[in-house]
Amino acid sequence: MLGAIAAGNCVVLKPSEFAPATSAIMKTIITETFSPDYISFVEGEGATVVPEMMNNFSFDHVFYTGSTAVGKIIYKMAAERLIPVTLELGGKSPCIIEDDANMKVAARRIAITKFSNAGQMCVAPDYILVHSNRKQELINALKEVTQQFYGQHPAEAYGYCKMINQKQFERVIAYFGNGKIEFGAVTTRSSYLLSQLFSLVLQ
Repeated sequence: MLGAIAAGNCVVLKPSEFAPATSAIMKTIITETFSPDYISFVEGEGATVVPEMMNNFSFDHVFYTGSTAVGKIIYKMAAERLIPVTLELGGKSPCIIEDDANMKVAARRIAITKFSNAGQMCVAPDYILVHSNRKQELINALKEVTQQFYGQHPAEAYGYCKMINQKQFERVIAYFGNGKIEFGAVTTRSSYLLSQLFSLVLQ
């Protein structure tokens, strides 16, 4: 949005419906600061609002950040109107750790990005590539820094975020396979969490 208005454009902004508190803050800031003719803030469920926006606004460019499924829908609607589109649909975020790396530094950088906002951001690491002779050292360092950041009981830590909704919680639980998982185990046992969420691919 900042780039668009800096270039002299008007903007229609649609926030995620899955983050209502964030959306409310954004709405307050934008509506108190800008005229709706300059920045139009549109709320609502994407499946309903996005087609209405595409049909009722004349866009010169569409920028979308989100899921691949919704990205395809937006891309198709934009293509029918020959509107240029920029899609940011996530992807993979590997961490590559060389044999001579400082494991304490690497562990801190991985943990802060993996667990900030409960990993619900595009820069959260998906997997780690580490030399086999440094694997255990990295695991130990990750356990140590995670406890430094969030303590022995992360679910009770003020700085540890929660999953944004039930659907996303169930998506993460599905990573654990068919094993019996209790909610407490997911949120409080950092060693178990780390061993399950990080795939250590050995070289």
